[in-house]
Parts: sequence; structure tokens; C-alpha cells
Amino acid sequence: MMLFAQIPGADEAIAAASRSGWEAVVLVVVMLTCVGFLVYVVRTIMAQALAREERLSKRIDALEEFIRTTLVTALQDNTKAMLNTSV
Repeated sequence: MMLFAQIPGADEAIAAASRSGWEAVVLVVVMLTCVGFLVYVVRTIMAQALAREERLSKRIDALEEFIRTTLVTALQDNTKAMLNTSV
């Protein structure tokens, strides 16, 4: 209070703030609720993205394995065909 006593009109400012203090509390509660909800939404979206990324990674691995085996099989068949025609 000593710091505020040095400011002219401090008593009126403190009285006005104490009368509308509940408004500040409501505003703080609303702001904290909004921030908390935003954090919840972001965490939910990130968890869904992580699950989707894991699922897609498995599908890509399976596709790469299929392409690898298909290409190796095709290369082996072509090699056999070339060996059979050159003899």
C-alpha cells in the first residue's frame, strides 16, 4: 500500500478495482478455460496424427517390400530369359 500511496488518485483506483474485481476473476477464468481447451485440442490432434503416421508407415513398409520382391522376381525372370536365348 505504501507504493500505491505515492500515486495521486491511488485510493480511487484501488476502490474501483475492488468493486470490479469479480469481472477480472471471470475474465481470468474464461481465458484459462480457453487456453486449456486449446491445449486439449492440440494434444488430441497430435495424438491422432501420431497414430495415423504409424499406420501409414506400416503400409509404406509393406508397399516397399512388395515392390522390392516384384522387382527382384522380374529381374530373375529376365535373367533366366536372357540366358536361355543367348545359348
